[in-house]
Amino acid sequence: MKLGILAVYMVREEHEKLLELHLSRIEQHTTVPYTIYGSANRLLPQYRQRLKQHPKVRLHELPATDLRGPEEHSYYLERLVRLAIEDGASHIVTLHVDSFPIRDGWVEALIGKLSASCVFSTIAGINTACLVFHRDFYVKYRPTFLLSEEEQKSAKYKKYFQEVAPIRHSGIGYGFKAYQEGLSWHYMRKSSRYAELDGPAIYDDLVFHLRGAVSLFVVPSPRTPGLLRKIGYTRFESFLRVMRAIIPTPIKLLLRARFDRPLKFLIDRPRIALEVGHMVAACDRLLQDPASYIEQLRG
Repeated sequence: MKLGILAVYMVREEHEKLLELHLSRIEQHTTVPYTIYGSANRLLPQYRQRLKQHPKVRLHELPATDLRGPEEHSYYLERLVRLAIEDGASHIVTLHVDSFPIRDGWVEALIGKLSASCVFSTIAGINTACLVFHRDFYVKYRPTFLLSEEEQKSAKYKKYFQEVAPIRHSGIGYGFKAYQEGLSWHYMRKSSRYAELDGPAIYDDLVFHLRGAVSLFVVPSPRTPGLLRKIGYTRFESFLRVMRAIIPTPIKLLLRARFDRPLKFLIDRPRIALEVGHMVAACDRLLQDPASYIEQLRG
């Protein structure tokens, strides 16, 4: 086995300890030969030098892009996966700077779930915080991390979105390709305990994901609407879950297409602002004592 780990390193000053934890946990728990293929774009000089000196990291200065958000992340991943495949990687894993293994044998366990019909392992929503696949899947089907606007308007995609409910992020294209080809995938089970909805989690007791590290310190702090401040984060999330459950997917897609800007202002931005407080606190606890925090999550 020759493992290629893909990571888009958009690392700010505040992420130094998180980056070190990410690298050290990969080294500690990965027992198969591996190389980390990382993007150097938008890296601070001190982190660029740190990663260049790491014996397991191949840092690449990729062509620049004006894309941001999931599109930018996907843009870099597309180029990194090609580099890893050309370099002879037999298996590929994508990780974020805030996701890393917590147990020996993690990648062997996830690869063990793969077959001719089950083409990747991932966490809920088809998330590139951990997406594991064999090179044969990539070479044969040529999946892309993000879909074009034309693909997202297709009837097949709308059916896929309704049945699978993937997150709108860089892994959505891999799920769609598998869906188109009649293939399946393995969802890693959330195996941790956490009080907050959608908070930091452990999956299959193999991989930890903090969630949202890149945005922890850069998300704007809009004034939270008065009603939202009164009902609180948990009730707000519960309300959104109910709405997502009862509103048909075609209507949700239509509303998002026609009212994207007001929905971002009224729902997305306040939701992110509330969530960031929880994520920052979790990040602080993780970095103060990683081993204890992870054991606490394990329950």
